[in-house]
Amino acid sequence: MVELDFGKSDWVRSRKDPRGIEDSIISIPESGDLRPGDWVLEEGQIRDSHGSSKVTVPAEAQFSNASCEIMLHWIKERGEWVAISHGAWNECGHTDEMFSGPFMLDEACLRKILRAYSVGEDKIALEKVRTASPEVLEKLAEQG
Repeated sequence: MVELDFGKSDWVRSRKDPRGIEDSIISIPESGDLRPGDWVLEEGQIRDSHGSSKVTVPAEAQFSNASCEIMLHWIKERGEWVAISHGAWNECGHTDEMFSGPFMLDEACLRKILRAYSVGEDKIALEKVRTASPEVLEKLAEQG
């Protein structure tokens, strides 16, 4: 089992005694099927890309006072990319957060990974992107 620990939100840290509140941790099995996500990716800045094992893309938020992004993480132990949904909103002047997942990547997520690494779809079959490590993607990008 792989665990991604996102820590405590700003809102939790602002409380008088946050010790009893657990960190936001997503557990990812090293094998097995993942469930599909339910999001709409937006056009926008891709962050944490190239040279990283995480690509972050904006997604459509379900509430007007919230923001949402999908974090695409390379999980070496699984040998594939997984998606984690991250939502944030203002709570009493502090940012609170929620993380959910892991989810399998849809075609839009696979294309975002290619874009983040500057790799054209003519270099690798879209379905193979799911199991292409950051190192493989960097090599493909260097080939032009």
